[in-house]
Amino acid sequence: MSRPYVTISINDKIHEDRIILNKEKLLSIKTKDLYSWHYEIVRSVITDLKLI
Repeated sequence: MSRPYVTISINDKIHEDRIILNKEKLLSIKTKDLYSWHYEIVRSVITDLKLI
């Protein structure tokens, strides 16, 4: 089984103690793109930030 990877790196970065994500890329990630527990983190971030 190949590992699912999603690149969210062009405008994404770690600066000091913050991770800065590109909103459009984050919202474009689908469940099938990641392992289930990775997607749960993405979903939690989207929900907590009220992006949808």
